[in-house]
Amino acid sequence: MAAQVRDKDLRYKMGDYISQHGQDTSFTNYFWKNCEPIQYESERYQKYCQVLTLAREGWSYTDTARATGVGWQSVYAWTRFIQKPKLAHYLSAILALGPPQPGLVWLSVNNTSGHAIPLGPYVQVPKTASDWNQIANVLRQLRPLEGEHLIESREYMFGFLLGIAIGDAAKSRQGDGTDISA
Repeated sequence: MAAQVRDKDLRYKMGDYISQHGQDTSFTNYFWKNCEPIQYESERYQKYCQVLTLAREGWSYTDTARATGVGWQSVYAWTRFIQKPKLAHYLSAILALGPPQPGLVWLSVNNTSGHAIPLGPYVQVPKTASDWNQIANVLRQLRPLEGEHLIESREYMFGFLLGIAIGDAAKSRQGDGTDISA
């Protein structure tokens, strides 16, 4: 029951935010690489804001669909908060989490494949790490997957991942990556 109340509160907060800020996406500044929006996602968010605004004004699904160029199925799903565009997921997150600490941004640990919809949990990360303490603060926020137990320390695992990234970065690329015959 508490989750339903929070979801309902979040719906009101989203509606209020869009009523006050319109299509402003400055909330993306609180996330890693500003949520990496592509033009399509920015356009979908603008339409989402239009749809929610018209719904608050009492427009029908059909009239809203005609006015915005969004299919009535999407109008229905968006106004019922069944679905939402990628940037609206980020808006939901910032309304639930609040701004990160100064000098940090939020990063979703899990995203869907393909559309990169953030699934959370979120951790606060620096835009650029300049010392070990910043990295250690990020590592402390990470939790093992349910049922998994760490054999090695987080610091060791970070070092291993860093080694892989550095090793792969040093490899030369040949071709365009489409030749799979090798």
